[in-house]
Amino acid sequence: MLNADKTASAGNALGSDVVTYLNWLDFRALGLVLGAHSVLLSEMQRAALELAEQMQTEMHISNELVRHMSEAHSVDDLKVAWLTCCQHQFDAFRQFNRWSFGHGERMTTMAARLFTPPPMS
Repeated sequence: MLNADKTASAGNALGSDVVTYLNWLDFRALGLVLGAHSVLLSEMQRAALELAEQMQTEMHISNELVRHMSEAHSVDDLKVAWLTCCQHQFDAFRQFNRWSFGHGERMTTMAARLFTPPPMS
């Protein structure tokens, strides 16, 4: 009878450890799903804002090119206007690339945070 009690108590301890582990796994899965959801929403919002800003910049550069072309009175003035506007276009492209690399770094950091396990309590 004493051996049966020891076996039953060991089975209960093992069962509670399994339940605790399964609860922890459920908690981790829920944290992963909710974390991925929040990352996705925040990145969609950030991308929409950046796209609107990029479109505004492109419209400004195009408007500036048309304005310079209409003000030009000679071929040299057209050349200067074209070079100036191309330089602005390169600056905008450089800024967009800087944003793209920053976006990649943020996504890598957020993904790493999603997959690091929280401390078990």
